Amino acid sequence: QIDAQFTRDSIEIERGIPGTTDFEPYFKVINEEFDDQNRPLTIVVYEYLTPTQLVPLQRQTFQYEGDNTSDFLMEDWNSTTEAWVPVKQEISTYENDLLVSFLRKKAPSGTLVDERRWFYNYDETGNETEKTLQSWNENTATWENLSRKRTTYTDEGNISIQLVQRFQDGSWNNTRRRGWTWEPGDLQPSITIAQRWSD
Repeated sequence: QIDAQFTRDSIEIERGIPGTTDFEPYFKVINEEFDDQNRPLTIVVYEYLTPTQLVPLQRQTFQYEGDNTSDFLMEDWNSTTEAWVPVKQEISTYENDLLVSFLRKKAPSGTLVDERRWFYNYDETGNETEKTLQSWNENTATWENLSRKRTTYTDEGNISIQLVQRFQDGSWNNTRRRGWTWEPGDLQPSITIAQRWSD
């Protein structure tokens, strides 16, 4: 949505006809439902079978928390059962307008199941200091640590060190690191260095 004063109800997408300079209808995106700020709550994508025949292809639904999207669900149309089938869902939570967790679900067999989730930490000025990625283990029905990124900053708020670690054998292990050196008043770092951890 570009402007809250206006409601975009649909978008027409055309494609070129091979061997000609003409175009033909390809997709139509219809915003079917809006919230009180004119943000779309339900979007349906239709495909043109013929220049006049539309069939549903995909549906996207949204929920919002303040200015942020808190829930996103994507579904595909099953023409055999004539029903919407989930593809993926993304759930975000916020504190003080900052993203603190992000959960992704996938539906490989038509039913949404947990896949991955991220957690975020910040300093008092709102800079991200840690991002942790976990993967769902359906065999043990538990979340397992995969990786994390830790970031430190200078007193001026410039990024200083960024450390990436992998979780293995019950502990966090270094993999790579980047560092930035800043001269007073500079808008760009004077030195950037990338390092790889060697056991």
